[in-house]
Amino acid sequence: LDSKEILKKEFYGIDKQIDEICDNVLDYITFNKFQKTPLIVNLWGMTGCGKTSLINRLLELLSFNKTYFNFARISEKTSYELETYLEEEISVKKANDNTNFIIYDEFQYARTIDSKGSEVDRPSMKIFWELLDSGMFTTPFSWNTKYTLKSLYKSMEKVVCDSNIEIEYGKITKGENHWKYIIGNFIGKSKKFNCNVDDEILAELNLDFDDFNSEIVIGTTYIQELLKVLCVRYPEVYRSTQDIVEKITTLKNKEELFSFIEEAYDMVIIGRTSDFSRSLIFVIGNLDEAYHISGDKNPDMSANQFNQYTLTLNTVDIKDALSCRFRNEQISRLGNIHLIYPSFSEDTYRKIIKHYLDIYRKDIEVEFNIDVEFNKSIYDIIYRDGVFPTQGTRPLFSTISEIIKTKLSHIITHAIDNNIKFNKLIYNFEKNTICVSYLMNNENIDCKCFKQVLRVEENRHNSNKNFQMLCAVHETGHALVNLIQFNELPEKLCSVTLGAGIGGFLLRKFDKSRILNKTNLLGTLAVSMAGRAAEEIMFGIDNVSSGSSADLNNATCLALDAIRNKGFGTSLAVNDWTKPMFGTVIYDKTIGDKLALELINKAYELAMECLSS
Repeated sequence: LDSKEILKKEFYGIDKQIDEICDNVLDYITFNKFQKTPLIVNLWGMTGCGKTSLINRLLELLSFNKTYFNFARISEKTSYELETYLEEEISVKKANDNTNFIIYDEFQYARTIDSKGSEVDRPSMKIFWELLDSGMFTTPFSWNTKYTLKSLYKSMEKVVCDSNIEIEYGKITKGENHWKYIIGNFIGKSKKFNCNVDDEILAELNLDFDDFNSEIVIGTTYIQELLKVLCVRYPEVYRSTQDIVEKITTLKNKEELFSFIEEAYDMVIIGRTSDFSRSLIFVIGNLDEAYHISGDKNPDMSANQFNQYTLTLNTVDIKDALSCRFRNEQISRLGNIHLIYPSFSEDTYRKIIKHYLDIYRKDIEVEFNIDVEFNKSIYDIIYRDGVFPTQGTRPLFSTISEIIKTKLSHIITHAIDNNIKFNKLIYNFEKNTICVSYLMNNENIDCKCFKQVLRVEENRHNSNKNFQMLCAVHETGHALVNLIQFNELPEKLCSVTLGAGIGGFLLRKFDKSRILNKTNLLGTLAVSMAGRAAEEIMFGIDNVSSGSSADLNNATCLALDAIRNKGFGTSLAVNDWTKPMFGTVIYDKTIGDKLALELINKAYELAMECLSS
């Protein structure tokens, strides 16, 4: 409970998600001994909304370790590299822990269906899906372990058949030269097996036996590889190479030694099985297919509008989006615990700005014993220049650093050079300038000003008044027809915007409950056509601009989709030639084109009528 409250003070706008995550973790910690399969908790959201950082912070507060996999990197690994990576990340000891937290980050990169709908063959990722299913998976031992123990096994087969060699309790009691010759023969130093082996023949082979353990017949390298294998099945018995040595010294003869080695070799062939059924796995990813607005990089779009849209997303929306990247049986392995992160509202962004400026202020106070105050104008300019609603906190943090943190060295240097004694700094923004006032006991001593380069705000001021007027007429046309047809005022209307290739825009209120039908289809198309209609009314048909191209494209797509796929035309059969589907579908590009054209023209007439009345 304490961790939950701490998280809510450090992460803003996601209280609901924090509650759900903490409740699942608490239940897992308390009752995981009853688990038969891993508990899967999925976190989905747009970039920079605090998914991974929240989980890392929670586990830090609870003092739990984690096993972390970043699929952005894993997806680029070969099967061999992935085997080595897993060997490093997942150990048998971790598999036997009572609590085991695993993070699958950037999971969208694990996709098994590409953007064209074709399956992607990724056999190296099979282990991760097995972990999500039963928590039990088998991984092969390294090539070096396989090769080394195979060498030992094959040589011991010869030793068992050789009556010249006797081994008791791990030591050679008869035929030491024969033993060495067999080892030399196996590693390629000998050309043939000779039962009459003497020291002269061994010298010719130039064998190096320094690696062999002086206490027992098995060499140090072999003992190390035996430990790697046997500790998997008997973790409490074999913890060090000394445990292997002690075991070998209890074996009465070469037959028992061979049986011991044979068991290890059989395990190498099978691979090692790890049990993570009592784990909690966090699957974290960005799903652009669910957050349709995530591709809009325009900083002038409404953060509140985006927030309201993302609050309507549910588990069904997430599973539908996942189907664009994964097969159905894979989606089922993720379970039903899908925590959906909203985009941040304006209020949340402002709280985040205040939170990080407060942290910076406290750091300065501790380091220099100086009080720092930020004027409201500072908070406003950081928000206006730093917030891209669909990109989360990362752009915001860089703006805070550029506007605030980069000034400190200059502020301190100015005070030293001018022998300024002060115990307080006040930051203010005015006319593209950051002004920092030095105060001593609340008395203003001096001021240092910085001309601030604004990456976004400066570009909002369009000097082309004629273009702005054109945009204002165009967007007003959209707003008026939307008001007449749907009795609805826009969320936001801009005649100047930073969006690439966009003169202005109108943002309608998001209403997920609105269902498209034949009645409102014409009105919806009329809203799209209204910008061009407004230009024609105000400036004449010959002066209509090319700025309606996106509107015309949207209207055309909507009309064709309604007729071909929604049954709004003269035929109820699906007739989508651009989107092949399972089953029998009519593919005829010409069907519906004429009806769509008639519908668009009728919508344009309706827009003209609304604006002319």
